Amino acid sequence: RTLMREIAPPDLQETGLAVAVEAAAQPLRDQGVEVLVEIDEAARTVRGDALTTAFRIARDLHDGVVQDLAAIALGLRTHAERAAGGEEAATMLRAADATADAMGELRTLMREIAPPDLQETGLAVAVEAAAQPLRDQGVEVLVEIDEAACAVRGDALTTAFRIAQEALRNATQHARAARVTVGAHLDPSALQIVVTDDGTGFSGEERRSRMEAGHVGLSLLQDLARDAGGVLSVESAPRRGTTVRARIPVRPS
Repeated sequence: RTLMREIAPPDLQETGLAVAVEAAAQPLRDQGVEVLVEIDEAARTVRGDALTTAFRIARDLHDGVVQDLAAIALGLRTHAERAAGGEEAATMLRAADATADAMGELRTLMREIAPPDLQETGLAVAVEAAAQPLRDQGVEVLVEIDEAACAVRGDALTTAFRIAQEALRNATQHARAARVTVGAHLDPSALQIVVTDDGTGFSGEERRSRMEAGHVGLSLLQDLARDAGGVLSVESAPRRGTTVRARIPVRPS
């Protein structure tokens, strides 16, 4: 969660670079480190692509982290073999197994963020696949994506899928929804995505509290939509469910 906040502070697009850097510097100042921040007025006003690379950075980090975990697991197993039995060897093997499990989870997450065959299958097939684990848990998921939206490819498709996927995840992990509807249609210039659930919902104050605790998924999605030239809104209220709406421009092929 700390890493997620460092990668993309929830209010980054509103505050700009200077305020975000000052916030990142504060923990160092609390430790007695002198930190001088010198950011000119032009740099303070930068928004958009220069500051909304959270998902791309996170994906690159996953690749690095997976390699680090693989090295740790190998080292643990090697030392366990050299220990030739005993409690120490057993402890190292358990740690190696846990590390391997973490690697598997990261690789699954990387595939979920950008499925390798997304550009081949299209939005409907990808969303149906993302919905299946929820259905296996007893959640009713209705997918309504028209033919024009199914034909969309490129960055708009990737963005739309990631928005739908994260909204599905939030609906079950946080909202405990029993029913979720994912809809998408193509208007003359943009892909419209709407994800609605019947979960617990939340107030504006609850959302701010979640962000402070490190749950920044919705804010990252808003940054993602903005990075694609689109917009994303979230409507929710306690015990009234949540609706995520996004409009993603589609560039002519």
